[in-house]
Amino acid sequence: MASATGTFNYINPIAAPPSPKECLKIGFGVGTPDLVDELLVGKQKKVRNGRGSRFLLQEDGFEMLSNIKRPFQHPSELDNLRARYYKARSLCLPLAVDMAKKRFGADPFYAHFLPPYYRKAPLSISKGKVGSSVVDTREHSSGSTPHAVVHSDFGFGYKEQMLHDADPDTFLTYRDPQKARALHSKFERAGRMVILQFWMSAQTDGTVIENDFLALCHPRSIQTTDLVSRNQTVYNGYKINYSVLHAKDSPSHEWFYWPSMKTNECLVWVGYDSAWGDQMTPCFHSSFRDENTFPEKHRPRESLECRVMLLFDEKVRSRL
Repeated sequence: MASATGTFNYINPIAAPPSPKECLKIGFGVGTPDLVDELLVGKQKKVRNGRGSRFLLQEDGFEMLSNIKRPFQHPSELDNLRARYYKARSLCLPLAVDMAKKRFGADPFYAHFLPPYYRKAPLSISKGKVGSSVVDTREHSSGSTPHAVVHSDFGFGYKEQMLHDADPDTFLTYRDPQKARALHSKFERAGRMVILQFWMSAQTDGTVIENDFLALCHPRSIQTTDLVSRNQTVYNGYKINYSVLHAKDSPSHEWFYWPSMKTNECLVWVGYDSAWGDQMTPCFHSSFRDENTFPEKHRPRESLECRVMLLFDEKVRSRL
């Protein structure tokens, strides 16, 4: 299959702060469409077919895995939040540990599975409307539609922020004190934190993903000056504040996608590495619609994104 063409939502340079570590003054809150429109600018990009090349996690920052176990067999497993969590956890947690050993030659002393994101694209959207996919951003909190803004889920100083927000005094209100102290001690022990992100089809009928694809931007094509920070707060039984990253457009950005993804395939990328420090080299990603081939109607894209946090001892700081 040839390259695709899609519209990608970048941060408007006029709205971007002068420093990559300085956060945007406004966010993507629900009910603020005018502010969102001011923040974002749509850029048409060529997206190369990733199936024509071989990428490795330890060299390129992302990789396509084949012949994985199909995570879901029946729609009821997706509709039930508990079943969805444990099905995804049983697949991605051991896979992340195994990849750390095989690709980086390092064995994490702790692996933590973060709640998965299940997304389902609308059944039919007219051709050309993807430029207005800012709507997906405003509905992102619902976890139901693809996130069509160029972003990386973890920004500057995430490890340090987790250590701060996981302080037992903060956790006591929400969690068992003993568990809170144990978790905090793990963050204190960690010499390095790496987060691997997994993205896969959740089509329970066995069909391939026809459109509303996920695209990855090769980290080698991203400069520090492209980065734009934004504050984010999440509640997962406790409150955590951290920054996520967006991007300003650059002609050097190299985008790739994998058409017709099957249920036994999975994309994995390094979402965060504390060793990056201020020289962040994230793997930006975004949902996009191939404007060359999009039909009037297509099967809704069903996908699952999982994140696994890996903690390593001080002695492996320079080995990954």
